[in-house]
Amino acid sequence: MDEATRLWRLGMFANLYGASCWCYGGIMTGLALWGAISMKHPYFEFSIFYLGLIVLNTMIKVPTLDYIVMLMTHGIHYWPGSQTFGVEKIGHSKSLLAWHPHGILCGGFSWHGAWNPELRKEKQPVFLISWALRNAPLFKYFCDCNGWIRAASKENVVEWMSKSKNIALLPGGFEEATLYRRGKHRVYIKKRTGFVKYALQYGYTIHPVYSFGEETTYSSFPYFVEARLWLNKMKIPAVLFWGRTFIPILPKPGKFLTVFGDGIRLPQIEKPSREDVSKWHGVYISKLKDLFEEYRVKFPDYNNAVLEVY
Repeated sequence: MDEATRLWRLGMFANLYGASCWCYGGIMTGLALWGAISMKHPYFEFSIFYLGLIVLNTMIKVPTLDYIVMLMTHGIHYWPGSQTFGVEKIGHSKSLLAWHPHGILCGGFSWHGAWNPELRKEKQPVFLISWALRNAPLFKYFCDCNGWIRAASKENVVEWMSKSKNIALLPGGFEEATLYRRGKHRVYIKKRTGFVKYALQYGYTIHPVYSFGEETTYSSFPYFVEARLWLNKMKIPAVLFWGRTFIPILPKPGKFLTVFGDGIRLPQIEKPSREDVSKWHGVYISKLKDLFEEYRVKFPDYNNAVLEVY
């Protein structure tokens, strides 16, 4: 077996492992929330038990496991030809990486972010994801084993920002996943202003980040978008997707081209007004569009791509 094939197989296994943990945690937590809200027997009793496990999980800490970290750093090899551009723009403190698009299973955020050795070693960001998913049974232990993936709660954001720590997050969240359509470039950002408010309070620099290729990872069920967005308000993932023919949770083949934008240096305002947040949120959206357009024309496969902003 040649080295390229060996690395590709390691990458495939890392993707399969990560996707399995995500799917179990996301789907089971979504079903439990639905059962608790619907109050239908026998789902209600199961749902309360399962949600109780999530609360219990927050009290259990699994140590970082180096061999799991090593496996996951190979995940990008499933995507031959993948590249990052502009990592050097990021500072060593007080940088907020706002990553788009979420996609279905956050491939760019995972392989060019959380398990990117260059980014972790040089910039050391904390990666913040949905609280419900972060503490879901099985997926929580997966995150614990990797050490630097935390829940995107107010307490955690405040804690890390007060220490001037670099942070990476997905502003579009479940809504951006719900809007996903294979071949479409869609971001959900118009109503997402919380990260800008915190960045103003702590005087952070925001870097827009975009992963071209995320839009090719899966095919998805495109209907009943409004109903699924309504479920997202209750932190319930609402996506139905499939990747490779014989292993649907594995993403389709392709490559990621992840671009890191220039930093938007925000002033530090202890109590930013609604106008302050709106102003800098508008600047962020403008810079995100500029980043997309700048690299769209540089990548031959994306010359005709259009960014849809929701």
